[in-house]
Amino acid sequence: MDIDWSRDEHLCHMFYTFIQNWEQDVPRLKLNLTWYTHPNTVVLNQIIVPRRFRNKGIGTKIIKELKTLANKFKFNIALTPSEDFGGNEDRLRTWYRSLGFKTSRIGGLWEELAYRFRKR
Repeated sequence: MDIDWSRDEHLCHMFYTFIQNWEQDVPRLKLNLTWYTHPNTVVLNQIIVPRRFRNKGIGTKIIKELKTLANKFKFNIALTPSEDFGGNEDRLRTWYRSLGFKTSRIGGLWEELAYRFRKR
């Protein structure tokens, strides 16, 4: 587990619990998030689902749960698909886009894909 937070204690605890619960449910899962207070964005640095758990919807559930939290607490999610950890970049881009991510620039951060919370 790797967390780099400089914000509100409540959100820090929420993200810590989010990561801890998923890593407990899925042995050897790697989930790495970084929080930026400006522009109110969490960057998904890494999500690695162990091979024996792949193609079972776990990654999709994690992303959907993270999007639910983004909408509830009004933060954006940014990421850059990469082959650094064994994934296929084109497949990852397609997968994230199917989950509502779009090419975007948030504040001073450049990320390949981003999900913006729904304003109510």
